[in-house]
Parts: sequence; C-alpha cells; structure tokens
Amino acid sequence: MKSKFRDLSPYVPTNYLPWDRKRAAHLLRRTRIGDPAPEEIDEILTLTPYEAVESLFAFDPLPEPFSWVSEPPGAPENKEIERQRRNELLGFTLDIALKDKSIREKMVYFWSNHFVVQMSKVKDPRWMFSINNLFRKYAVGDIRQLTKAVGKEPAMLVYLDGTKNTRKSINENYARELQELFTIGRGNYTQLDVVEAARAFTGWKIHKDQGTSYFNPRLFDWGTKTFYGKTGRFNGDDIVDIIFQRSETARFLAGKLYRHFVYFKEDQEIVDELAALLIENDYNLEPVLKTLLKSGHFMDEIFVGADIKSPIQLLIGMIRQMGSGMLRERVMKKALFLTGQPPFEPPNVAGWEEHEAWISSSTLVYRKALASRFLEQTGLTGSNTTSLAEYYGQRAKDLEGLCLLMIEDLLPMRVSHEQAGAIMDFAGIDGNLPLSSPLTPEVLSQVKALVAVLVQMDEYQLS
Repeated sequence: MKSKFRDLSPYVPTNYLPWDRKRAAHLLRRTRIGDPAPEEIDEILTLTPYEAVESLFAFDPLPEPFSWVSEPPGAPENKEIERQRRNELLGFTLDIALKDKSIREKMVYFWSNHFVVQMSKVKDPRWMFSINNLFRKYAVGDIRQLTKAVGKEPAMLVYLDGTKNTRKSINENYARELQELFTIGRGNYTQLDVVEAARAFTGWKIHKDQGTSYFNPRLFDWGTKTFYGKTGRFNGDDIVDIIFQRSETARFLAGKLYRHFVYFKEDQEIVDELAALLIENDYNLEPVLKTLLKSGHFMDEIFVGADIKSPIQLLIGMIRQMGSGMLRERVMKKALFLTGQPPFEPPNVAGWEEHEAWISSSTLVYRKALASRFLEQTGLTGSNTTSLAEYYGQRAKDLEGLCLLMIEDLLPMRVSHEQAGAIMDFAGIDGNLPLSSPLTPEVLSQVKALVAVLVQMDEYQLS
C-alpha cells in the first residue's frame, strides 16, 4: 500500500481530502490510546489541522502518584500489599491514558514497548513506576538522553542483568539489546562491539536500602575500549553517543516510529526523510513527530483504519466512546490478559509484535466476547449507551440519521450509505422512528442493538 504523498509536505484540506470527522478521528486514534469520544472529535474539529497537531503537544500536569512509589524496597515485605500495589499501578496508568488529551501517554506506550522490561522479573512496582515516569519525562524529548537514562533505571538494571555486569564478570545482555533492539538494529554491529560496550556499562548497582541505582567505580572497567572503530576509556554514556553518531540509528528509529504511527509496512522514502529529520533535530523527537502528523502522507485516506487496535486501545476506546468513564483495575487486568496483552508483561525483550499479530482465532473471539459483555454491564467499566444515543440524538431528526452519525464515529474507516444501510438492517433498525427529548425506550433499545452489532464487526477492531 503506497501513498501518493511521496514526502512529508503539510496536509492541505481539499474537497477530496477534507478535514472532517473521519480524518480528525484518525489523528486522535493514532496519537492517543483508544478511540476518541464524539465530543473529542467535535473539539478537535474547531481547530485547523495544524492547530490540532500542536494541541497534542500541550501536556497537563500529572496527578500525584501513590506515596509508596518513593518507599525503599522491602518496606513492607508483604505479597498481598505488593499485589495491591501492582493493581494500583495499573489503575494509575490506565486512568491517565483514559483522560490524557495529548500525545504523551501514547508515547509512554511506545517507549515501554521499545525499552522493554517485564514486571515478572523486575518484581518491584516502584521500579516499574519509575521507568514509566521516565518515559513520560522524555515522551517527545531527546531520544539520546532517554537512552542514556534508561540504562541506569533499576528496572532495566534488573531486567537485563546490569547489576551483574562488573569488570571481573562481564554480562553482555544490556549491551546486546541496546544495539539490536533499542538503537541501531541487527546487522549494524559485531560481537566485539557487544563485548566492548558491555565493558563500558560495568559498575552499576542498586542501593538495597534506597532502591535507587548508583555507580560503583571499583566495579567499573577503566581500560581502553574499541567500539565502532573508535578507541577510548569509554563509559556507558560514551557508547550511546557513539551509537547516535551512526546514520543507521536514525534509520532504525525512524522505521519504528513510522510503523507505530502510520502503517506497519514501511515506506522507504518517508522513513529516510524521518531519519534525516531526527539527525537534523539532534534526536529531539517533538519537531519530527509534528512534521509527520501534519503531513499529507499521514493524513492519506489509505491509512485511515489501516491498523489493528491493541487490546489496551480496544478497551480504553470502548470506555471513552460509550462507557462510564470509570475503571476497575482487576476487571481490566483480566480483560487485557485474555485478549493477549497482560499488563507490564510483554512476551520478551523485543516487546509485543503488534499490528496483525494482535489477531488470532482465539484472541478475536475473546475481543468480541469482551465487547458484548461490556455492553451488558453498566457502572464500573461498563457501557452507557444512553449518553451516546442522547449525544447523537441532538444532531439528527430521526433514528436513521442518528444511526448514520454513530456508524461514522464508531467505525474507523469510511462506510458508504449502502453499507451503513446494510448494518442498520442487520441490527433491525426502524429508521423512521422520530426522536424526542428525552429519547423513548424504543429508540434507546434500537441504539443499543446497533452498538452491539458494530462492536462485533471485524472493522471495529481496526484503528
């Protein structure tokens, strides 16, 4: 699938490429976690495309975290309390994602599936909170500085055995994954580069009483290292600087950004342009992302609804579109597990594959069953189709008009009038029913029937 837009020139709305609800929703789907509520589409359409993208980079202050995030490890040593804290951490993360109107939490999601750690090995929720907050700090900032900071996080030191890496006992795990998965990519380094980089990352430990990382010079290899043809008494930060001097690093990161925000199959010309922008901006991500999101290439019709929602996108989207706006951690945890994305547990250091990998014969059944159950419930993590019906009812004169508006917003791709008619027929909609205020029980029942059909459609799984 190749876009007719062959560079990152700005998107200019035309009669053929209008700035409308479908394209505005596309921008929100790709830059936030989950589908947008109809009111959010209204809000973004009051802005020009340029202003809409700019608004995504205005970050609200974060809510106060739990007091336990700053407690030292081992206080208290209680499995039930630790389990509760993991649930609270999940609730905190999901609640921010649900309420966030910027691109920040989508970038936290992106970085957490790039610089991967697993709760099952890290164990301590305080360290998981710390590394996720680091992703928030550098969400659209300096990728080089983020990479330097990640390697010193207790969660990463535990996950990739950095605390075991000393001058007398070299551990290559972090040095290898830093190059293969985090920065420059497979085929652009040698085994010698892994060994020399590992030597440069020696000496990092975690305070047992404080739970913070620190550098122990007695455990560091102060000898000369040769890395990517350069020789010196390098430390870990030096290694990162050298890696980011290579054009292959920009190309690797640009490809990953393209696959995440545009399409899972790379467009070589556009990726090369993104890589050049990364280098030009010294790896400051914000101007690069803004250029991409403001481009005609990103807004091309062929990319609207061309991705597959991750489980967390599906769940947050349902709650935002037609839910109570409330979350129950244990319910969400179970739902994410059943649909293939257990919280804080990517399958391995490479993270979740995403895109087409989200759908299998079993996960699709769970996803659709979950959507049905969501509609049957009310209150905590349940649906509120009455509010949805009332919203669209104010903009239509009869039930057919209401349903057409709902189909447009709830399905990510464009649907023809004939296709929409077929959907309504399948749902048993009597389109001639007049609308009143308040809506009659008959109308509300038919709206719920339509939503039940929409969330079961394969197209609803797209983004």
